[in-house]
Amino acid sequence: MSGTEFDWSARPNRSLTLRGRKLWLLLVGLHALVVCAFALAFGAWPVLPFAGLEVFCLVLAFWWVGRADEDVEEFSVRGRTFVWRKQRGECVESLSGNLDWAQVSWTRCESGMRLQIRYAGRAVVLGRGCGCEASLRVAELLRGANVTVADLIPQRTIRQRATAEGMLHRGKADL
Repeated sequence: MSGTEFDWSARPNRSLTLRGRKLWLLLVGLHALVVCAFALAFGAWPVLPFAGLEVFCLVLAFWWVGRADEDVEEFSVRGRTFVWRKQRGECVESLSGNLDWAQVSWTRCESGMRLQIRYAGRAVVLGRGCGCEASLRVAELLRGANVTVADLIPQRTIRQRATAEGMLHRGKADL
């Protein structure tokens, strides 16, 4: 495994870009303004503060979602050296070292598994925001090829993914 190269990166799924959020906010704001104009024309002035509150809540929600736009978790292996980096907002964490001295472990949790790497007195969780398949690939690389999907994912999930994606390679799970 001395020539192993592996790169993995995880970012939050954003189907609505910053430009799209601004456009949507503009459309909702214009809609609220039109509704308020009609309501004021008929003397229903109490509608005005609620329309403003609606637009304010949307601005707040878009701001909250937009805070995580630049979040990223990266993990790479070059030969026997690994590098892990996680950026969440302004906070950046990193860990790097020799794989021969690192301890890789996983535990089952509600989402399937939790993959950890321990090195130099620190333990970091890899792939906190990714699915079991990506964590499985990282586990196979770090621990060797003796890890199977059946070891890491609950049986119910294995059956679903085996039929949908053909994930069961090596045939080690009892279905």
